[in-house]
Amino acid sequence: MPERIDDTDIEVYIQGDVPKFVIEVYVPGDAKYSLAADKLSLSVIRRQFDKGFGVSQIGDVTLTLKNDENQYNENHTDSIFYDEQVLKDWVRIKCGWGVDWQTNVETQFQGRIKHLETTNEWTARMILYDALKDLEETTIGSGGLTIGLDDSPGLSSMNPMVILEYLIDTKFSLKWFNMDTLSEESLLDATALAAAKVATEGLFIGATTWPAGSKMLDMVADLMKMCGGYIYSGKDGKLYPSIYAPSQTADSALSVYSFVGDVTTKEPEVLISKRDLDTSNIVNQVSWKYGQAKTEYTSTDSDSDSQSTYGVQGLELTTGWEVDPDPFILDVAASRIMARFAEPAPSYQLDLSFLKNGDALAMDLGDFVAITDPALNISGEYVEAHRMRVNLDRQQTQAIAYDTSALQGKFWFFSSEIDEGDGWGITGGTFATNWLHRFLFFSEPDAAWNPAFDKDGNSNMKIDPTLPPLDDWGNGIEEHFIFW
Repeated sequence: MPERIDDTDIEVYIQGDVPKFVIEVYVPGDAKYSLAADKLSLSVIRRQFDKGFGVSQIGDVTLTLKNDENQYNENHTDSIFYDEQVLKDWVRIKCGWGVDWQTNVETQFQGRIKHLETTNEWTARMILYDALKDLEETTIGSGGLTIGLDDSPGLSSMNPMVILEYLIDTKFSLKWFNMDTLSEESLLDATALAAAKVATEGLFIGATTWPAGSKMLDMVADLMKMCGGYIYSGKDGKLYPSIYAPSQTADSALSVYSFVGDVTTKEPEVLISKRDLDTSNIVNQVSWKYGQAKTEYTSTDSDSDSQSTYGVQGLELTTGWEVDPDPFILDVAASRIMARFAEPAPSYQLDLSFLKNGDALAMDLGDFVAITDPALNISGEYVEAHRMRVNLDRQQTQAIAYDTSALQGKFWFFSSEIDEGDGWGITGGTFATNWLHRFLFFSEPDAAWNPAFDKDGNSNMKIDPTLPPLDDWGNGIEEHFIFW
């Protein structure tokens, strides 16, 4: 008789399940179809901010499908594409996590079909591109295009973000397709656009004539360079402008997601974490070629401390837009870039799992995340995602992120402690949300760019009797306090 073995508890840890895909295509004039049942493979979704500034790289995805019933062969009567439009049809890819594969289903990519290939092995291969491809394919026709208040009906301002909105919504009427309501909407994300307008208050450019053949993507990227930011396509397929401006918000409030990497835990969210510190991205001097004539200009602001340590690390930027009336906007953009990159910024390579929860599935370019990893001796360190590779089959997101303490910039305040009653002074209750209204203004004679100031510095606790409480531009005496 076999010897009896005492009962032994065995703990089995199940790593996770294959994710559930929702893949949809909308055929204009026909219907929305589900492709998920025919999915054979899906490439890694790659997106990143371009080192050249201004724009992210165009995102692309390759989707391979079973085609044994000719359902994706546009030459076959059984195809959903038969006698219908194929190229530029909208496709949305969603994925979830969890035991039922449908928890926290998030859109991971939305774009258009740019290529359809069928094979004699009964497969179909689609190549999809994001919305930035639409900008690249939109070009200026014969005769060129002048953008200016006297030449562009409906353009209300020469602020770069107002021009961006005008180009996309009015001039070229590029649309985003809502896959739920099956209706067209603005291609620009409204929340991101509103924030970008606040961050670029007081910045204006000159009227510019773009020659025939100019790509809209170049026009938009050049606008973003002049503001010190990027435009990128989000996971939902909309376009997001993002401006690098100093922030008064605490890092803890900026954090959208938090990940813990600890080899002693059973369910680490950070599978691989590496911290790098190098000098490859240092910028301590910025030079420009601006306008259609490519006028050369070197920004007056440079970082002498960085140059003495690392030598002159120059960045050359080109923008086809004209400046108005002087290169002020170029100096602001250069200052924003150098505030972030004049010193080595620690970067992190993160392999994030979305087996435990859906955070790594939901995060996007530009998101702030908090990283805790005992092996790196960091706890709650805030980083910003600049590059992403999402592998839905493996339920992992690879990201390159930068330390936000360097990316948020360096700036100082000069201010009277007196608030004249509008709440926008440094002692005002709404200062934290309204300080950008006075960005770069301090102690200059009353003019459009330089609001008035109190000559005696409010040392007697009274506003100079020769100056009104508010100047012609609606600015209070104490509100000229930010220098960056």
